[in-house]
Amino acid sequence: MSPIIFPKVTSFIDEKKYNFNQPSWIVASITLFIIFIIGSSISSTNSNTSSTSNTSSTSNTKEITKKADSLPEIVTISCTSKFGTTTTTFNTKSLSSVAVVDMPSMGLNNKKNPPRLFSLNKNTAAISYPEQAKMFGLQTKVTEYNLLTGEQTRLENGKVKAHKDKCKLVDSSSTQNKEVKKDTTPKYSGEKLYEFITSKKWGSIGIPCDINGGSWTEYGSQFQLGEKFTAGGKRTKDTSQRTWFKIFKNTDNVTIKSKIYAEGNNMLAPAVGGNTVVSDVVRVITQEGNKIRVKSTIKMLDLMPALNGKIKYKTTKENSNKHICP
Repeated sequence: MSPIIFPKVTSFIDEKKYNFNQPSWIVASITLFIIFIIGSSISSTNSNTSSTSNTSSTSNTKEITKKADSLPEIVTISCTSKFGTTTTTFNTKSLSSVAVVDMPSMGLNNKKNPPRLFSLNKNTAAISYPEQAKMFGLQTKVTEYNLLTGEQTRLENGKVKAHKDKCKLVDSSSTQNKEVKKDTTPKYSGEKLYEFITSKKWGSIGIPCDINGGSWTEYGSQFQLGEKFTAGGKRTKDTSQRTWFKIFKNTDNVTIKSKIYAEGNNMLAPAVGGNTVVSDVVRVITQEGNKIRVKSTIKMLDLMPALNGKIKYKTTKENSNKHICP
């Protein structure tokens, strides 16, 4: 399973484009104004507090700031619900991207209308889920994450929900604080390049290889489709459908072509015939030092028309960078 890569982060005020209803923002603005008035009143009432209290407050503020500044560049939060485990990796320096692995699909088309990342403040990031909101008849569905504690807050139509998933921070310091060494990996080609690629486990950049027991991809002719993905420490199961694959050992890349047919699928085969191709994948793998870049072209049968006997395909392209897992 490839990680879902979210769009570039926007500021909190730009959330109009994420379908947040205008009345909610009006109510929020009025609420903030009232809080400001009350806060000013309280501040005036307590203007004669002792210097000891002021010193303590200043100290607490410095401590909070210190904690925020000490955030690692990558923060990974793992949450468990009745649907499964969702592991989210945030870039805390820029909040420019976020990757999610092992995310339960819940039958949603996340590629068509993907979750969106935005920033609330220095310590908190949030993700809106337009497809989930649509499925549950909501205008907005948002999950906030405290990047210091891993705590999760869920909101539906702007209201905080009592239910929370069980979340925890995943320690990825071992992958973040290693001394950077000069890459001395030689440039391979042909058979040597194939041996280099197939002798390693490859993890996605920014995601610890040991997350949830292990997450990586392996390549080679010993696997059903020329590749095998491991999630939660377990290799994905082979499909019962008819498959085909071929590996090309080129001078500057290794190309893996694979197909899965409808034969063996009791729902699709009667509708479109066993020889119909369900998925047609081409992966071109190139070496970049001790890392690899994988460019994929994925042609998938559109399942809903297929069940009615109509054959239509959708093609997507994906690019990913991978590093060696120990």
